[in-house]
Amino acid sequence: MKIFKYLFTLGCLFFLGIYILHQSNQYLSLDTRSVDAVQIMSQSGIIENQKKWASTLSNYNYGKSVKNISELNKLLIRGNKHSSILNVSAESMESDLNTKENLPSSMEIEGLSVISVPGLYTTNNEFRNNYSNTLAKLIDSAKGDIVLDLANNSGGDVVPMIIGASSLIPTGKILNSIDKNGNKFPIYLESNKLFGGITNYLEDSSKQLKTQKYSFKKSKKVSVIISDRTASAAEVLTLVLKTNPNVTVLGTPSAGYTSWNETAVLPNKDNPSNFWYMIYTAGYFETIKNHEVFNNTKIIPDVEVRSAYLDIANKQLIEAIRRIK
Repeated sequence: MKIFKYLFTLGCLFFLGIYILHQSNQYLSLDTRSVDAVQIMSQSGIIENQKKWASTLSNYNYGKSVKNISELNKLLIRGNKHSSILNVSAESMESDLNTKENLPSSMEIEGLSVISVPGLYTTNNEFRNNYSNTLAKLIDSAKGDIVLDLANNSGGDVVPMIIGASSLIPTGKILNSIDKNGNKFPIYLESNKLFGGITNYLEDSSKQLKTQKYSFKKSKKVSVIISDRTASAAEVLTLVLKTNPNVTVLGTPSAGYTSWNETAVLPNKDNPSNFWYMIYTAGYFETIKNHEVFNNTKIIPDVEVRSAYLDIANKQLIEAIRRIK
């Protein structure tokens, strides 16, 4: 029971909910889980290079020749770089899932109001609420124009990030998600809640949050800093913030993990307290304004600088922020 307590929240790390194979007592045997993971990836995942994937499947006999989960993880990444698989046990779930709980923080650098927005990897809904409310309050109380620093945000749970920053995002359609068959599923922000998307995960997850709503900061200039460490959910947040015409993105090109992930749980027949947690890429994004498609595509800043590390010594970045009109 301890495992399944966390399953819904786990999906928040990768944008949507859990797909559990063979529920109840019909567990998959350890010998076949690699085959099942390969089938899920082939049937439901977005394959970046079909020729390379076909060769990989042949080399591993469609999963039958996989020796361990580390080898399976490498195989899935060959299908799509944003896909992966983890071995998780009930006793060490937080460490197995690389839980990271850091709150947004603010500082002043050379007169700039800078808000650091960290990655978020957690199964703790109370912390998710704390994260979104902290971010929302920091934005509302910022003096003057705002700098959102996403340079070290590797992603995680996109929902508290978007809801926390919602006072900087115009309501309405904010992004299109696109599945592997090319079907478009618009994503909407309304009344501090998310709706739409490839599945109903965004709506269900945002309903779990109780975030203080602040008025839209329509007159504030917003600088968003990104780098090659800005990935996944942080990249999606960047695309969503760009729906605000007062947002300018500065820094260096992002990591290029702009895709929508789904999850699957493959239980262990011999040990029900242990399971494999699979993340497979099932969609990508299109911007509303210019219809730009982002499918594991890097985000190129509006203003590129040599270094995206914002401190008092980075005069080039500070001056670039100050020049924004």
